[in-house]
Amino acid sequence: MSAKCSIEKEDIHFYVDNAPPDEVSHVLRVLSLDSSITPDEIAEVVVNEYGFEMQRDHSYSPRRLYDLHLVKQERQGSKTGYRLTKCGAKLQGIQAINPSFGTDLLHYLHYTSYSGNPHDRKYLWSYRKCCEIVWSTQRLVPTQNLASQILSKMGEEFRSRSRTKWSCLMDVTSAFGWHAYIMSGATPI
Repeated sequence: MSAKCSIEKEDIHFYVDNAPPDEVSHVLRVLSLDSSITPDEIAEVVVNEYGFEMQRDHSYSPRRLYDLHLVKQERQGSKTGYRLTKCGAKLQGIQAINPSFGTDLLHYLHYTSYSGNPHDRKYLWSYRKCCEIVWSTQRLVPTQNLASQILSKMGEEFRSRSRTKWSCLMDVTSAFGWHAYIMSGATPI
């Protein structure tokens, strides 16, 4: 594969988008190894079995689990279905027995899933950098400052790439997305 082709297919989404930890946990809870279900079907099961209303776009949390390699995506006609991986099934079992430890494992997966591969989701890089900043200062940084520091680090680490090609940059709302995971019970590494 040529370098030009590789750069064109590189993930450029640095924004920690809206997949709230409680929603991600509920979605993980209803998936299975045996069959895949679509995001709309997931939302229906979650509300019927647990009384939990997912956000309007039902795809964010299943996609987050996919990015963390906890589910597989499968085509169901024109729709995408989600099925647990073996790792996802293990985390689902842990979460059922010890929800706090399950939350810590989700944090760990967010923190460690970016390896520098051009296809890795860049929001996982942003997540890790947020953790590193907070860990180094030993306090929760105001989200505006956190977003500014991430943008600065982004410019340093990805300077060879044009900022105009970055689909979504880190901002205060994205910093809140990271903050939601940290406040859900996980401690920054």
